[in-house]
Amino acid sequence: MTKNIPIPNDLWDYVGHELIRKGYVSPRTKIHLMKNPDIRWLLLDNEEWKMYYDKLNIVNLWNLNAVDKDTETFYFNMFVVEMLRRKTLLKKYPETKKMIVERGFINYDNVLMMNEQVTEDIFREETELCTRKFGNYFYSIDSIRLSILVLEIINIYKFRLGKSFTGTLTEKDMLPYEILENYLEKHGINPKIFELPITVRSVEQKQFEDTIFNNIWKALMQKEPSILKDNNGKEIAIFNIGELIKEKKGKIRITFGSMGLTVKGNFVGLGHIQYSPEFLGARNIREVLDAWNYMINKFRVNPEDLQMALESSSLMGLLLTGIEEGKDVNILSIFVDLKELESLGINIEPKVQEFGEEIRGHIRSFCKLEKKNMWHAILVAQALRKYLSNASSECSLARIAKFYGFSVNFKKNPDLIINGKGFEVKRANSLDFRTCLRDAQKQPHEIIAIEVNSLKEIVTPNHEAIWTEETNLKTAIKASLEVKWEGDVVLLFMGTTTKGLRARILCLTKE
Repeated sequence: MTKNIPIPNDLWDYVGHELIRKGYVSPRTKIHLMKNPDIRWLLLDNEEWKMYYDKLNIVNLWNLNAVDKDTETFYFNMFVVEMLRRKTLLKKYPETKKMIVERGFINYDNVLMMNEQVTEDIFREETELCTRKFGNYFYSIDSIRLSILVLEIINIYKFRLGKSFTGTLTEKDMLPYEILENYLEKHGINPKIFELPITVRSVEQKQFEDTIFNNIWKALMQKEPSILKDNNGKEIAIFNIGELIKEKKGKIRITFGSMGLTVKGNFVGLGHIQYSPEFLGARNIREVLDAWNYMINKFRVNPEDLQMALESSSLMGLLLTGIEEGKDVNILSIFVDLKELESLGINIEPKVQEFGEEIRGHIRSFCKLEKKNMWHAILVAQALRKYLSNASSECSLARIAKFYGFSVNFKKNPDLIINGKGFEVKRANSLDFRTCLRDAQKQPHEIIAIEVNSLKEIVTPNHEAIWTEETNLKTAIKASLEVKWEGDVVLLFMGTTTKGLRARILCLTKE
């Protein structure tokens, strides 16, 4: 398993000052203005070392000639950013860029890889030799490893400074050891017993990181937009992950695109994904644009902050799954449905107030965390998406019920009143259905309505369940209003591409 070694925070500046003090760099050189490089330091076992070494066409950046593979080496300092900048080099060795991205080396300036076993073998041989000659040895194995890091930091300075680096280093030069001893002495550490704080990634952490970087690579390789189609072949959405994630000057750049709704042909949406208006419940693009502008004002939401939160959450979903789930459709369909319901005479103010407070609260938390801890900010954005998912089901069911001729009123706890009965509305997939059901059962309700992605029977522990046959949604709503049952009446509904809106009723005994 790959082992990571954190780089001491002050080592870069310390080595720079030592190079000036020892005459390798002119005191007039403003090395304090040079950016501290982001270095990843890895200890690899023999198998891992062979895997990296065989895949990597090691390049000497001073003359751009590939190093002879027969040359014995046990460590290598990969100048990641410089490699990615050399387009002709990457054309010659195309697997190099793929490896840099998929192995998580992207966004580092340098990656220092060491063969752990060989460093141990060399240390043991040198220890035995020095002990025979001098009766003592003055370095621990981690001191030796740190001296190699010091040498490579010197090489980074040399590469960056060019002709301003006036000294000459040889393989037998003792400069790295001298700087190492002075550095450890400054911190009151004996080089004979010095230990590095080596960490090992867990299997779960490795899988998590591998998934993210594999999906980043796929995004970088996407040149043409993807088109989502329903079962009838009708185009419902178009998106391009390649527009969202780009590599520029050796770094990953996230570009969310222009703010506000964008129109591409017959599609409309936010950021990198656009939908057909019909998929959002609108008759045309103009209806979507009008609903967006109208409801943004009613909700009193900053549209740029809202979009940033939604896009950040979308990005995390893409990195974790490699799939665009299209959850921005929730906020857009809410806007379209609410505006349409208002035009039909429904008082939407209870939902405008409820949804507005929730959305503004999530956005405030997101903006507060965004600059401090982006991961925590994204968790807030994901919670907002989940809330919007439930809210969109409320609005969708309200609009559908009104279209079918039922009386509809918005409320809070429960969400909807249809023909005088209170509906608590949720949205769930097969993985979180039971959690969704339990959450709904805790809320005031007469009927629970859950929008699902499958009407197949699901095991409900601690309940006796009776399932009705699948039917159209209008019939199921009417039946749910009429059924007499002591326990929970659950209306499950979903949209299909071939049969339209379908539903079935689940009757549960009380626990």
